[in-house]
Amino acid sequence: MPAIHVTGASGGLGASVLAAALAARAARRRLRTVLVDGDPLGALDVTCGIEHEDGYRWSDLTDLDGAVDGRLLAAGLPKDECPVLAGDVSGARVPEAVHRAVLAAITEVADVVVVDGPGPGGPDADASTVLVAGVSPRRVADADRVVLGWPADEGLPVLVTRGPRRDEDLAEVVAAHLGLPLAAHLPDVPRFPVDEAAGRWPGTAGSLARVADRVLDSVVEPGHRAVAS
Repeated sequence: MPAIHVTGASGGLGASVLAAALAARAARRRLRTVLVDGDPLGALDVTCGIEHEDGYRWSDLTDLDGAVDGRLLAAGLPKDECPVLAGDVSGARVPEAVHRAVLAAITEVADVVVVDGPGPGGPDADASTVLVAGVSPRRVADADRVVLGWPADEGLPVLVTRGPRRDEDLAEVVAAHLGLPLAAHLPDVPRFPVDEAAGRWPGTAGSLARVADRVLDSVVEPGHRAVAS
């Protein structure tokens, strides 16, 4: 299936944490899953607690030329809940053509590819996007700008709202305002930073796992994509 891109309408909303949780929950459904850092300079392996595991990072792929074997690549990635293609601090720049070729090769051999961020040039037209948006006025304004700039020929993103649990009732209001299908509200839960500090992969249990399951149900099942009018 096409990739699932997870992106935040604002910074600090936990899009990377949600992407890792989606990948973990998909893998536990016995789907062949790969988690990909959309930013070759990112640190998604740190989010997943596997930064010390051996395997390819984006900086190892900068000089790829020609066809990419998705199976060999996926087999060579660091792995815990699922294989992860992350960035690193080397500062290596990955050509856009290589980035696209790698993502396409992985997508061909995986059941689910979760991408943290849009990747170069944004998601492919047939990809699914999960947009994480806050519920405060400032955060909603940020999401407004994202939705207003959304390409008319692409499927609309599925919305996940983020904020205090007491603001869960605002999720439907924000979704209606943005004109997006709501998948779930992701509450602020103290376990998120605790898991990260302990080096645990996020979303293997608790409320984050339940939210990730709901999001997967909304984007993995047939007919999940909302079409822009």
